[in-house]
Amino acid sequence: MRIRRHDGITSRSIRTRRIERTKGLRPILDCLEVRQLLTTPGDIVPGQIYQDVAFVDSNWDTVEVKVNGPTTVSTGFTLRLAGDATDYADIDTLNLVGLTSADSVSVTVTPNELTINGGTIYNKMYSSGYTNIRTITASDNTTGLGGLSLSAVIVGDIALPNVAIAGSITLDTGMTAFVDRVDSSAIASLSSSSPVVTITSPITGEQEIIDESPVGQGSQYNPVTGLIDLYNVEAQSIGSIVINGAISGTTNDPYDETQVTNDLRGIVTVSGDIGSIVAPRSAMRNAIRAGGIGSIQLGQINGEITTTDAAQPLTIALPKTFTGFLNVAGHLNLGFNASTADLDTGDITAGGGSRGSAPRQPIRSWFRTST
Repeated sequence: MRIRRHDGITSRSIRTRRIERTKGLRPILDCLEVRQLLTTPGDIVPGQIYQDVAFVDSNWDTVEVKVNGPTTVSTGFTLRLAGDATDYADIDTLNLVGLTSADSVSVTVTPNELTINGGTIYNKMYSSGYTNIRTITASDNTTGLGGLSLSAVIVGDIALPNVAIAGSITLDTGMTAFVDRVDSSAIASLSSSSPVVTITSPITGEQEIIDESPVGQGSQYNPVTGLIDLYNVEAQSIGSIVINGAISGTTNDPYDETQVTNDLRGIVTVSGDIGSIVAPRSAMRNAIRAGGIGSIQLGQINGEITTTDAAQPLTIALPKTFTGFLNVAGHLNLGFNASTADLDTGDITAGGGSRGSAPRQPIRSWFRTST
């Protein structure tokens, strides 16, 4: 590495890089023009009922929560941010107030361009592009919900046991794929074999070298798109669960077995029916329990799927990898579109009998029906 100082003094080569965050100063945030916010980001007032509000979360993303549908001043939602903060924090609790099946709720995330003291090689990157919500709840006067759209939102617990969701719970990756492309390219561009670092001050010279050095462990970028998973869900009924996943770069999350897809990792508990589950590029890694489920499309099943209503049939094509339990109270329409069967392990029961396409390998050793 060649290092040039205005005063002619040569400094030693530094093999690590870090971004200097000036204490007491916040990064300059510029929202992406491609996503138009309907409300200006501001401070959150705990307990206030909103119909549309935006704020900046702990990752410096702009988060907008909005009700789509007819509302009054006394219906909408309340927000409590982590630590009762009013801004620059993630959502602890999103509570729905007085909503009906005519209302849908959307949560969207817009990554912001960060202007930081990153030296002359690069000085702009984007915030992570996703946000976290600990729990989504509903007050007693929320009788239903038209749908819930989560765009690059990780929710730990959707706790709506008394709410019938007429439409879908939809999870997508928002603009995280864009953030991954830009930020990984920015860091990759630092791998020049002969970089030139210009020092502007003998006082801050060493720090500038550290900031601008393109080598060392700090140059690695961990993609975030694969982190957008769906966790615990509880509801009275759900029209459909849809995960519009994207294939991510490896996130390097040590606790995620499938780091490149957007998965269903929690327990889904529905007292009534789920119309359909559509997540063909996602793995199911826990349990889905409902009265009835119309149809299921999953990329991988590693867990339990149980229905309790004998009058409700289930249609499913086993994915390439199936490990777990499929307990169907009613009739089972079973297919093996992608499964090799000989690689599948687990137990399938169908209280109302079964029919479907034959597997390439027999699996009667663990397939049971009862009439």
